[in-house]
Amino acid sequence: MEYRERDSRGQLTRRQFLGSGLAATTGVALGGGLLAACAEEEDTTSADETAGTLDVGAIEARLEAARAVPEFVPPGPAFDASSAAGKKLFYLAITFNVEIVQNLYRGVQEAAAAVGCTTDVFDAKAQPPLYVQGFEQAINRGFDCVLLESIQTSLVAEPMRRAQAAGIPVIGINEVAEEGPDIPWPDGLTAFDYVGGALLDADWILADSGGKDINVVIFHAGGPRHQSMADAQRQRIESMCVGGCKVTEEIVRFADFATRLPSLAQTVVNRDPSVNYMISVIDGMTLNIIPGLEAAGAQDRVKIATYNGTPSVLQLMKDNHVVYADPGGPHVWEGWVDVDQALRVLTGNDPVPSATEESKPPNRLFDRTNIDEIDLSAPEEVWYNTAAAKEGFKQLWGVA
Repeated sequence: MEYRERDSRGQLTRRQFLGSGLAATTGVALGGGLLAACAEEEDTTSADETAGTLDVGAIEARLEAARAVPEFVPPGPAFDASSAAGKKLFYLAITFNVEIVQNLYRGVQEAAAAVGCTTDVFDAKAQPPLYVQGFEQAINRGFDCVLLESIQTSLVAEPMRRAQAAGIPVIGINEVAEEGPDIPWPDGLTAFDYVGGALLDADWILADSGGKDINVVIFHAGGPRHQSMADAQRQRIESMCVGGCKVTEEIVRFADFATRLPSLAQTVVNRDPSVNYMISVIDGMTLNIIPGLEAAGAQDRVKIATYNGTPSVLQLMKDNHVVYADPGGPHVWEGWVDVDQALRVLTGNDPVPSATEESKPPNRLFDRTNIDEIDLSAPEEVWYNTAAAKEGFKQLWGVA
């Protein structure tokens, strides 16, 4: 039975299409200057004219609950994973030059080893031609499953179709599966609770500001997943704003983080000195945004809320420097979730629908109220009690 989980946002808008890098791989004839301008176009909505409804007590309760150490909940029913022993898993990463992805793959390695599987990783360096090259390598080297991490399926449609025809299942990780007549559907999907994390950022800003006089810029990389986060943040802030709120989006592709974000952040705050909040939907962007704020002398008037909870960004928060909130999902834990989905497919079991709350590794909110309790020198597993999750997965697979 074909697995088609209907949680997609559908076809890309023109702005998402240009920002995702898809145009570069499909022969769209656009000049470099035009493409760059469109990929980073500003999208602004002001809620100055409309008063929303703000329940500060409810927001504070959500934030407080999210600060707690999460508990392991099985993503799906138990099954016997022993028949997957000896299988080879290919991890096709959008870029390995991000701490998050390195931790995700570490979890994949650990989980695969627990059931006797082997793994290999391909660093696609955020370059669409390398996405295809990596997929081709997985097929040619006879891997048993491809874990496609943060890469849009439309960018690898042809090799993905050939892999599935050859009996190699594909697990889509951390990206929204796309609909389209020429786009194959993944055999399984996994993801962090990105929208939940995005809403924690929005809630933190609403609580900090009292729901008024908010001028926030959301930085993201374009694609369906990031756009869904930005949309959720925009809707939350606008619906609860009680006066004087403005939401702006800036889109910068993954490959351009280091080169574009510092100057763009500086330009944004120089152009509009009333900007007082920024959201980067992945906290790796923050490391490139902060130099721009410092160059503009805006580091003391802009508060950053972000997502992923990587140690280098959490250290900035602990040092009281620019970052105020950074909820994250447990990266190593999610690697086990990814392998769980792959094992279910490889052993002939139904994949777990990724839209269910249980299928996602839980978020934890880190902000300035609890960051001093976090030992950043310890492995991130300690912050989330990932050890309990690992034992839970082993029992789920019958290998404990």
